[in-house]
Amino acid sequence: MHLPMEEGREKSSTQQDSEITAQDERIDPNATILSHSVLSLLVPKVEYVQGSVKEITKTQNVLAKSVEQENEKFRQIGYIHDLSNTFIRCRRCRFKLVNIRREMLNLSDRMNKLKKRAARLKSIREKQQLKQAQEEAERQAYQASLLAKPAKHLTNQN
Repeated sequence: MHLPMEEGREKSSTQQDSEITAQDERIDPNATILSHSVLSLLVPKVEYVQGSVKEITKTQNVLAKSVEQENEKFRQIGYIHDLSNTFIRCRRCRFKLVNIRREMLNLSDRMNKLKKRAARLKSIREKQQLKQAQEEAERQAYQASLLAKPAKHLTNQN
């Protein structure tokens, strides 16, 4: 028995009918009636199944596309998470830089105060040394004044 489905899907129904008619002349009429009956029962079911398969294929393609879109969203979420971590690290670094700057300003202030104190101490030391030098000069002058001087009136009489 030769079914029109086996001939190929490109053939139209009129071509299939003419082929069946040509074959019917060689085949027993009861077999032809039986095959037409079987075909009439099976063809709608086969067409229904083909339509269902096409619909399922379309649905499957739509689902595959939406799964791909969801995967892309998850990849983007991963990028957003990485970006969020980067911003958190930037914030930490900024706080560290602010603290370092604050420490540098404190150290600069302390250094300026120490320089002023050193200059003041140097000035005081120089004043003390000058005062000591003056006192030493006065003491030497006083000691020099205490030394016996030859009398002028005795040396002039000779």
